[in-house]
Amino acid sequence: MARAELAALQPGMDAPPSAWAARIKACWQASVEGIIEAGRLLTEARHAIGHGKWQEMCEKDLPFTPRTAQMLMAIAKDPRLTDAKRVSLLPPAWGTLYQLTKLDDKAFDAAIEQKVIRPDMERRDVKVMQSRERRTTRESELGRRQQVLPQNKFGIIYADPPWHFEVWSEERGVEKSAQNQYPTLTVEEICALPIRDIVADDALLFMWITSPRLFRAPEIFAAWSPGEPWAYVTNYVWDKEKIATGYWNRNRHEMLLIAKRGNVPPPLPEQLEPSVYREPSTRHSAKPIHYCELIERQFPTLLKVELFRRGPARPGWTAWGNESLPPHNPETGEIIETPQAAE
Repeated sequence: MARAELAALQPGMDAPPSAWAARIKACWQASVEGIIEAGRLLTEARHAIGHGKWQEMCEKDLPFTPRTAQMLMAIAKDPRLTDAKRVSLLPPAWGTLYQLTKLDDKAFDAAIEQKVIRPDMERRDVKVMQSRERRTTRESELGRRQQVLPQNKFGIIYADPPWHFEVWSEERGVEKSAQNQYPTLTVEEICALPIRDIVADDALLFMWITSPRLFRAPEIFAAWSPGEPWAYVTNYVWDKEKIATGYWNRNRHEMLLIAKRGNVPPPLPEQLEPSVYREPSTRHSAKPIHYCELIERQFPTLLKVELFRRGPARPGWTAWGNESLPPHNPETGEIIETPQAAE
């Protein structure tokens, strides 16, 4: 229905409720313009005939509830939807249009620019946008709060513990063992580390663990938590491609366990990665940077610490361990400042 035709349906201020209802019914599903016009007419009708008669009109004379009428009025009041330049981009469905009114200006403008808002979009598409917006807001708010926590409380704990292994052969086993490459710790020693002192109320733990030590993880989850033990969430598997030694099989994988405390939002659907990642292993114990980069993409604002880091810390991270160093600029050699909590 064209704008001129819609305007011609305008009832007078002294028109009865039935006249208002007839005009509204003629508009409300005709087009985007019709939906907007229906919302405008509903607003004017309430002023013209009073709230009581308006409520009665909605319940008796219109094919929708007063609640739907309120939504139509909200659509008509939203200047972003009534902008003539944008009408052709909007979906001709009142439910979807109403969901668009709930977006803030930044999200709405971004959706227009990225052509997410389009005539064929559906209500669930807007809900997905809102879910992403809420998740981003939650993650950013967590990061902001962790920036001002005392004593550097971290929202991301990324750990590669130096597990100690017993070997069968003192001659051949020790040569290839971890303890011959770097200082190792028993599970009890790992549990005794004061990690709980640096954990934020809302945090994630990413912990590398080998198959023989898998069932010792709950001990560390309890020891490293300032309250209830970390709650196991899931894991990634790193396929090293190269076959190593083992007691019961020839091991070629390692697991990165994920556990959480408090209320940390999960990654957005489009950020989810396959649970198995393949990359050849290199020097002893070195892990793919793939997972650090994944954490950075999924949780850009949370304060991050890498435990048992060897070498310079990644920019934006804090490193902890007897072989860790501050992050350095590879070109100048200067130390790069990392986020610090306020005193």
